[in-house]
Amino acid sequence: MFKKLLAGLGFGGAKIKLFLPDVQLRQGNTVEGKIILAGGNIPQEAAQAYIHLEVTSYFDPGTGEKMFTDTLDSLLIKCPLEIDGEHFWEEIPFFYTVPTGIPFSAGSTRYELISGLDIRDAINPVERLDIKILPIAEIEAVTTAIEKMGFLPQYPHGSFDGKVQRLVYKPPSDSPGKRGPITVNFRIVSSGIMICFNGSSYKLESASLLTGGYPDPDKAEALIKDYFS
Repeated sequence: MFKKLLAGLGFGGAKIKLFLPDVQLRQGNTVEGKIILAGGNIPQEAAQAYIHLEVTSYFDPGTGEKMFTDTLDSLLIKCPLEIDGEHFWEEIPFFYTVPTGIPFSAGSTRYELISGLDIRDAINPVERLDIKILPIAEIEAVTTAIEKMGFLPQYPHGSFDGKVQRLVYKPPSDSPGKRGPITVNFRIVSSGIMICFNGSSYKLESASLLTGGYPDPDKAEALIKDYFS
């Protein structure tokens, strides 16, 4: 009885472990991982395992810095209903596709994958894994080109308020005239991306930003240099 009480409070109960081949995940890509379930001091009943993709970001709405945090995506994983004590051990593979319409890791925008196990009448065991979300190749080509042109990320670069992710860049020191920071954001559209800044939007085709499916910053720079001059 005492062991059951302790396990219900999370002491000596079942455990979950999350494994990924890489902690850098790209928007739109599918990764194969696995969870490991280990039994505790007593048998316990599990309803399901789950994975949550959680984002945290700091942004400034003009009234002071605020924090945004939310679960942007979830994956439910079937698991044994009975976790039969301390000798229980099972590996369960899974496939997870990273959503494309989410912000990527930049500045204060950070991610965790949270794996957990729904245990009946007990505190759910969880594990948190810090990960990095990379942008799709087209956006990476453009952001790399922007920095190659001498623009440097500046606070609040990468901030996400739950609706829009803003990338803020400081112009190079040799930029003509007095220019303040520029703010850029992206939107994924059919066959390419929309780049938005200074109140204007421009569509860039995927074929004009990639070489062999990989980001090509030189191509991107040739397309955007007039916008940033």
